[in-house]
Amino acid sequence: MISLIDTHLPALGTYLLYASFLVSLMAALLSLLRLTQPAALSVIPAKWCTVLYVILISAACALLLRAELINDFRLEYVASYNETALPVGYKIAAFWAGQSGSLLLWAEMMAVMGLIAVLTHWNRHDGYMAGTIATIAVSCCFFTALIVFTSVGNPFTLVEGMTPRDGNGLNPMLQDPAMIAHPPFLFLGYAGCLLPYAFTMGALVSGRTDNQWLADIRRWTLAAWLFLTVGIVLGSWWAYVELGWGGYWAWDPVENASLLPWLTITAVLHSIMVQQRRGMFKRWNVALISMSFFLCIVGTYITRSGVIDSVHAFPDSPVGRFFFFFLIGSVLITMALGVFRFNRLRSEHPMLSVVGTEAAFMATNVLLVIIMLATLVGTMWPVISSTFSRIFLGNEHQMTLQQSFYNKQVLPFAMVLFGLMSLGPLFVYGRNAADQMRKTILIPIIVGACCGLVAIVLHFLSDEPPLMGIWTLCAAAVAGTAMLSIVTDFVRSVRLRREATGQGWPMAAVTMIDTSHRRYGGQLVHVGVIMLLVGIVGSSIYKQEQKLTLQEGQSSELAGYTFAFNGLDITEGPNYEAVIADMTVTSPGNETFTLSPEYRKYNTWEEMNREISVRIGLGRDVYLTLEGWEAGGKVVSFTAYVTPLITWLWIGTIVMCIGGTFAMLPRFLPVGIGTSSIPRYTPGDSMSDAITKPQPPSTNNDLQAQPDAARQNVPSEPAPSGATPATAASDSVSS
Repeated sequence: MISLIDTHLPALGTYLLYASFLVSLMAALLSLLRLTQPAALSVIPAKWCTVLYVILISAACALLLRAELINDFRLEYVASYNETALPVGYKIAAFWAGQSGSLLLWAEMMAVMGLIAVLTHWNRHDGYMAGTIATIAVSCCFFTALIVFTSVGNPFTLVEGMTPRDGNGLNPMLQDPAMIAHPPFLFLGYAGCLLPYAFTMGALVSGRTDNQWLADIRRWTLAAWLFLTVGIVLGSWWAYVELGWGGYWAWDPVENASLLPWLTITAVLHSIMVQQRRGMFKRWNVALISMSFFLCIVGTYITRSGVIDSVHAFPDSPVGRFFFFFLIGSVLITMALGVFRFNRLRSEHPMLSVVGTEAAFMATNVLLVIIMLATLVGTMWPVISSTFSRIFLGNEHQMTLQQSFYNKQVLPFAMVLFGLMSLGPLFVYGRNAADQMRKTILIPIIVGACCGLVAIVLHFLSDEPPLMGIWTLCAAAVAGTAMLSIVTDFVRSVRLRREATGQGWPMAAVTMIDTSHRRYGGQLVHVGVIMLLVGIVGSSIYKQEQKLTLQEGQSSELAGYTFAFNGLDITEGPNYEAVIADMTVTSPGNETFTLSPEYRKYNTWEEMNREISVRIGLGRDVYLTLEGWEAGGKVVSFTAYVTPLITWLWIGTIVMCIGGTFAMLPRFLPVGIGTSSIPRYTPGDSMSDAITKPQPPSTNNDLQAQPDAARQNVPSEPAPSGATPATAASDSVSS
């Protein structure tokens, strides 16, 4: 059976793609017809079409992966990106190394996520689900059509002429473990952004603006944020260990393309909390959710159109133009629906305080959007400048903005955002927010100021430029304030729960966390952001580098480290030959370790490729690249980097991902544990009111027994100021 499939693999794969296109088109048409004739048609046929589409597109993906693994060089796509000697992991990565394969992977991700969304709402047959399915189906149909009908090419197209004995192989720069996982996670993030947008379109079509719509998109939004975070970090790690420049982020256009939707989806995660609790920011949320999906399409246009040069981008192709038209159509339809439902998206409550949680979240969103717009303008500046030159000057002059532009425009807003985040746990809802915050904000600010003073003293002792000390001061103050704010809020919350329930400190802490995964997962994300900030500032300001030219047996020093060159060696890998330098490094504490940077010559590529060697440490990384050699390898040139605190950047992103995952989980303990004595909470109560005011009798399950309408005034999670236990209990119900 397998041999028969392998024999007819090209034709079978092509048939599956055509069938996938037809089924996705049918799903789109059926769901759209259901919207126009709700009394006559059901949405169930469209749901079954989504199931069939997933089966067909998954089978096509399985066949292409099979072709990569068995080296089926009859296929032009396999011959272009694979070779016989390529390790298995990179054979898998060859699946998405080209245009058509990556589009097929993206379509698969959208299909699977769409199917999960449909299955979890299988019993709902209203216009809300019809609009949601229509959006998913149209997107899947568009991607499949690109693969089948455009010059990007069907990945199952046969090679013209004689079948080659071996393939061209994967680009050496892509032969890194991070690149096996980096694109799939980004595509998962992009596909994840489709789901909140699809549910939003369904809500706009059906006129729904209730909290059920937000409950449907919350976990999808968090999942999209999580996948984008992992994808961006893996891309940064790849740049750090592969490109040989000692950095991890260069504001490259394709790097920025993944950052843009991450910024807006982060804003969505903050503002939907206010809509769920206060019925505010409805229009803002619709705009942000839609913008996140649109920015995924913008990023794809940048990557695949050839309008911007990048080490990450695909060659020029007509695919970019199709994405441009798809983007314009999506924007126009969304704007039309938004205008049509404009009055239904009116906020239910006014903003009660300029220093409360609502105002803080709005300020956070505005800052994130400003950063996004600055990044977008900088990324698109080559296109903007080229268009301007062609219209007004009659030439095709294209300008690319350097890193200094982003540093000047983005970093000040980012630091303000970090500062606002540092006080986030202390913000409260209601008119009396300022009075309540005065009791909790003073000590964290004092501690943050002390951290800043210590950091600035250490900075001037390091002989770095005084201007850089401002960033050091700000980062240290923000980090100190944020950590103490989080600890203060947690301790106060546990104390209040202990007083209300009579539990011991450990049990009160466990039940407090378990009844609000969303809140404490978010705080763990903020802890990771603080680590990220420390890593960025430390590695950017205090990194030292030096060019080393050494003869065999010679040594040189940098930042207290001694680098001794022992000689060159030649070795062979599975599909390359390598020249390896043997370097012994001695730390200031007399610890000795070996670094072995390489130059590799891959079998199917003419150019040699550098491979760095790095010693990772909590305090600093020691990073070495081999630049070249003379005199038969007796004189060798290196570039050495000593980068403080950069490891905290990677640790911080891991903590962020753990926090995001924790926020998605349901509670672990049974609902009744620790809630029997929990007092009632009315929005607007202070923390002391929630403890001391008379409470009506209740049972453990009375919150669960209330209808949804009766629970709408119960906050869905603890207030950020040190939430009352009652609020925490209600979170597990409404989430």
